[in-house]
Amino acid sequence: MLTGRLSDAGDVRFAVRTNALGDGASVEYKDLAESPRVVPAVGTRIKQGAQMAGFVAFVIVFFIPLALAGVIPSC
Repeated sequence: MLTGRLSDAGDVRFAVRTNALGDGASVEYKDLAESPRVVPAVGTRIKQGAQMAGFVAFVIVFFIPLALAGVIPSC
């Protein structure tokens, strides 16, 4: 069972975005035992929000000081 945002829905397959940074799975309709259904996925939204907050914190703590110090060349 996968929980996440559906995207890239087509005639043959759709994608389930299970992580904040876009990781997920591609699922073909023929492989499903039953059709997808809407469920309250509060935990998934909180998990993806925490992942995005961690990513932003990483950039602020590590990348920006290195760029300001000249270790990483800025664009």
